[in-house]
Amino acid sequence: MRAIDNHRLIDRAADVAVASADEASLMARRAFGVLEFERPAIHDAQVVTPIDLAAERIIIDHLLLEFPDHSIRSEESGTVGKESDWLWLVDPLDGTSNFSLGIPQFGITIALLHHGQPVLGVVVSTHAETTLVGIKGRGARKHVRGRYTELKSPSVLQDVVALEQGYETPRGSSGLSALRDGAESSFSRVLYNWAPSIDTVLLVEGSVCGVIGFQCSGLERAACLLVAQEAQLLVFQSTDRDEFGIPKDFIICWPSVQEKVLPLAATLPHTVALVS
Repeated sequence: MRAIDNHRLIDRAADVAVASADEASLMARRAFGVLEFERPAIHDAQVVTPIDLAAERIIIDHLLLEFPDHSIRSEESGTVGKESDWLWLVDPLDGTSNFSLGIPQFGITIALLHHGQPVLGVVVSTHAETTLVGIKGRGARKHVRGRYTELKSPSVLQDVVALEQGYETPRGSSGLSALRDGAESSFSRVLYNWAPSIDTVLLVEGSVCGVIGFQCSGLERAACLLVAQEAQLLVFQSTDRDEFGIPKDFIICWPSVQEKVLPLAATLPHTVALVS
């Protein structure tokens, strides 16, 4: 009975998370390019705009209304709600620097953890109006205009990878340099979008064939990783984890490029394991 109850709760949680993300995305799209913000300094990694706060309020209000006994950890407000076995991780505006600079590469991520394990991930590319939903053990789907549709494997994969790095990565890091050099020599192009939500959507849709992460941490990682896994992508991950147990170093790719990725996986720090 408990398994059935959890199944229903996660289904309801997916609907609530998607609805909250839709509302927050609409607000962000309307504000993009209209409201003016102070441009962030190049060295300022932690930018916060009024849109971050407004989007966060929308999402948290939705979640607490439906799940008042759950705990929420959000990018701007920290931990809210009650102590619980159910924990939401929310990044209400992933890619804030892009947003504030007028670059339409930003999104939303929402994950639900149960006893520390991700069971639901919602990843949104706000400007593209694309929402991906992954449920642990039950696959990933796309949500478009109020309806879920099955994901389709891309007929053509672009020979492009996206590279992500943690904010705390020091300039001139030899590990990052080795990984970047390897990626640039193995693939036609390496993208730096500074928004994991965007990278995840591009990957699932085949616009990039892999995403490489070096010493990454952040609330957005749990949702992105779960969606990728449930979309049947390959994940090479290190044993170095963040506070939520999510690997900091990883390569996520389509199975067809596994052989090209293997040499890069060998350059990742710490032990790397393949998760199918």
